[in-house]
Amino acid sequence: MIKLTKYASKLWNFLPILKNIGRIVSLICLSGLFVGFHPFYVSVTEINYDKTERVVQVSCKIFTDDFENTLRKQTNVTVDLINPKDRSKMESLIKDYIEKNLIISADGKQLKYSFLGYEKEEEAIWSYFITEPIAQPKRLSVINTLLYDFKKEQINIVQVTGLGNKQSSKTTWPEKKLEFEYK
Repeated sequence: MIKLTKYASKLWNFLPILKNIGRIVSLICLSGLFVGFHPFYVSVTEINYDKTERVVQVSCKIFTDDFENTLRKQTNVTVDLINPKDRSKMESLIKDYIEKNLIISADGKQLKYSFLGYEKEEEAIWSYFITEPIAQPKRLSVINTLLYDFKKEQINIVQVTGLGNKQSSKTTWPEKKLEFEYK
């Protein structure tokens, strides 16, 4: 019982500090509203080499509203990825856009991948691709310009697994090329 009281009194001493930290965080958040809040523009691309099937699996996660706005701007057509009137048309738009803006090469040879489909997850769209079987690469090169035509603040995170150590990197405009090497 004495130990609990001892720790409780120490915690009580930190209470004013915690209150001040809360006030500071609130002030920062509120000041962002007055200065002009700038949201983050981020995509995540996961590249996995499946050693059993010898294929490269690619998954891209992009915020739905940003992706729809970009596709509208590129194509001048009505885009609704969540409740599409013509799902095959939306799939075609996604496939064409990703293939144009995400180029992956293995050991210097550009990979061709097939579109498997897409799904909604909370506020984002996941799109899925797969390659034909290839030998396990020692080097992957990725050119990623996803949503650069929408916002210059875009950040594209790329994660590579299945080739040894998991590696991650990012591009920010105007950077677009990443290299991943494995021994």
